[in-house]
Amino acid sequence: MILIVITLDMEDIKCRVLNLDAYADRMTHIPAEMEKMGIKWERFRAIDPPEQPASAYIGSTYSHQEILRGAEGALLVCEDDVIFTDGAREVFDKAFSQLPEDWDMFYLGGNVKMPAERYSENLFRIKGGVHCNHAIFYSEKARDFILTNYNQFTDIGYYDHWLYVTGLGLMNCYICYPVIAYQMPCFSNARGAMMDYYGEMKENEKKHLI
Repeated sequence: MILIVITLDMEDIKCRVLNLDAYADRMTHIPAEMEKMGIKWERFRAIDPPEQPASAYIGSTYSHQEILRGAEGALLVCEDDVIFTDGAREVFDKAFSQLPEDWDMFYLGGNVKMPAERYSENLFRIKGGVHCNHAIFYSEKARDFILTNYNQFTDIGYYDHWLYVTGLGLMNCYICYPVIAYQMPCFSNARGAMMDYYGEMKENEKKHLI
């Protein structure tokens, strides 16, 4: 087997952080989180949800589609509730160097609800069963594939659920190990309540990233 090591200059990473105008205060912790990773970033104005049932999910879906447009090369997309672990940059560097040349999506964290396949020391291959979009690194070809093939009006569910059920299985996707990105407890527009997924994420890591 020939191992091809991929290197990445963190100065070249493009990072967009998704945030609604109504929740601009949720950006206050972002500079410190991005400092952990040594990444330059920009705020991306999320799309306000339409006035209809399940509107928060629709607004999130529109936002995650729009944020993928108009960028060249790989793109890190974060949500405004992302928090990185201490030492995240070191783990990221190791994991990224182990990705295959044809990678599509690289999750820095997620709620892993199905067993994943060990790929290398710091990577698991995922083909479905991962929720949460708070920190995903997209290759350019993955963004093109998603924008071409995903249609919320004809495919199953909204963006997060489409990835969970269908999308991840159509692409070459991986998750970092150990996980380096979580979600801070905050109000969820989609669920209309305060949500804290940290405990559930940690428990699912123990079950499915082994």
